[in-house]
Amino acid sequence: NAYLTPLIGGSGGGGGAYYPSTRGSYGGGGSGAILIASSGTINVTGYIYACGGYGGIYSTDGYENGTYFGGGGGGGGGMIRLIADTITGEGTIQATGGSGGDQTYSSNTSYWDGGDGSSGRIRLEADHLLRVANTNPSYQFGYPTAVTFPDGIPSLTITSIGGVPAPEGAIGDFEYPDVNLPYGTQNPVTVGITAANIPLTTAVTVTVRVSPRKGTESTATSTALSGTTESSTATASVNLPASEPAIISVYVSVPVVAMFGDGPVYAEGEKVNEIKVSSTMGGGSELSYITESGREVLARLY
Repeated sequence: NAYLTPLIGGSGGGGGAYYPSTRGSYGGGGSGAILIASSGTINVTGYIYACGGYGGIYSTDGYENGTYFGGGGGGGGGMIRLIADTITGEGTIQATGGSGGDQTYSSNTSYWDGGDGSSGRIRLEADHLLRVANTNPSYQFGYPTAVTFPDGIPSLTITSIGGVPAPEGAIGDFEYPDVNLPYGTQNPVTVGITAANIPLTTAVTVTVRVSPRKGTESTATSTALSGTTESSTATASVNLPASEPAIISVYVSVPVVAMFGDGPVYAEGEKVNEIKVSSTMGGGSELSYITESGREVLARLY
């Protein structure tokens, strides 16, 4: 995959054919894999190779007693992964496959040559990529993949719906509603929300989603969270279906700088722009990272 996990070598090439029997030249060895990681700088001034071996060539002229000996297949290229704060230097980085072995019988040279091995994979991960030279094959770029949690784990909780407190042990299930509103309750209905460890440096609002068992989802925006970073509250007005149960969920996205300061944060090789905190009635909070490309990566503790 794009992240070269697990880091593995290339496969060996197949042996050459022999006509009309079943023997021929050996296949080339597959390359290994290389990982170089540094908390500082990797400066490539020489060579980093993870190349497949050459396929074997028949040891004489490839022709004997009316039979033909085929060359062996080249071995596959391996993997090269460099991880550092800074990667620089214009040295060679190569993970190509090995060439297929030739057989030298002139009238059938290409017919009995071994196939070339496939190229491997190269990935460069750095906060600062100063290297200009390309690699062979071309590299995949990414930011370092480490993911961290904020110092205080953010959370969102639905505390009430239409003035009815959320019960302990809520499960968020259509078949067994956690909250039954009194007969005659009119829309809109107020949803109470509490938050913890969500910065209030800007007017942060929460999105409330109503997902009925049948019909179309709807969303509403809460009032701004008020209180302190450690404990804040908000409310939102939503329209609930009159004849169908619905599951209510909440989420909020906060700029990454508000939680982590100026230091960059990365998730699966991409820079993170926002932290998303979400929760469903009856469920715990989930923390996700919204990357530069718009991907949502569920946070995990590495």
